[in-house]
Amino acid sequence: MPGVLHPTPGSLSMRRFVAARVSPGVRRLPGRFVRGAGRASKALQSTFAMCCAIILCCGAAEARSECRRLHFGGEVRSGATYRQLLGGGLAFRMEPQTDDGGWTFEIGPVNPEQNEFDSFIYALNPPWRGRNLTHLSTEYGTPAQDAVPRGDRGFWFLARRGDGVAASQALDAILWPRTDTDQEEALSRLGALSMGHGVLRIIDSDFDRGTAAYASGAPPSEFGAIHRIVFSVDLTVPPGFTSAEKLRVTRAACPDTRSWDPRTIFRGRAH
Repeated sequence: MPGVLHPTPGSLSMRRFVAARVSPGVRRLPGRFVRGAGRASKALQSTFAMCCAIILCCGAAEARSECRRLHFGGEVRSGATYRQLLGGGLAFRMEPQTDDGGWTFEIGPVNPEQNEFDSFIYALNPPWRGRNLTHLSTEYGTPAQDAVPRGDRGFWFLARRGDGVAASQALDAILWPRTDTDQEEALSRLGALSMGHGVLRIIDSDFDRGTAAYASGAPPSEFGAIHRIVFSVDLTVPPGFTSAEKLRVTRAACPDTRSWDPRTIFRGRAH
């Protein structure tokens, strides 16, 4: 047709003509458009990968924060007992040793059945013979002023009531092993049980100072007397633990139970 340009096959005009039919953008930027699209695609892929990494990291952080921390505290005076329900059939307790000899603290079943194991802190905190960190007393020849210093006591505890039997059996094999292998296996079984981590803080105390030296074999009266303890407790419990009503509960990062290395703890302390 006169006045109309007819591009020939393979000519630059024909290539531009076809490109214009496919995409007006290509007609304007034939080479740069394609290369730019590749760069944009790579940028999008990179951004997507970064978002996925952030989501995964946040998910991992969320998983580490699935634990809960139980907060409570109280005061005990000469000869008095303290008990706080925790949930899961467990309770924290402070029991007097004598009227003025101090207390021990423990976690165990709320209403233990006959012969049911009830020392869930003792089970995971050696030494298992002699004085233990649960003692806030003048037992084992400890002067009163040394028994209740202000500060924190960190400890592990069994977090599931149903693990009491397994813990008791493991302790028997640890303390009275038939072979070294039996003892090692029992330590591994004990460390594999569901556990939480706690901190007991002594805020204040009233006591009469003891005059006898530590473990001197002097009469009990010479180690002084403990009349009062004011304390607070924080217990970090694993996911799935149902806490008792009226407890103050906050979210907390889960403790690294791998730090409870049964062999390191066992070999590092007297048993």
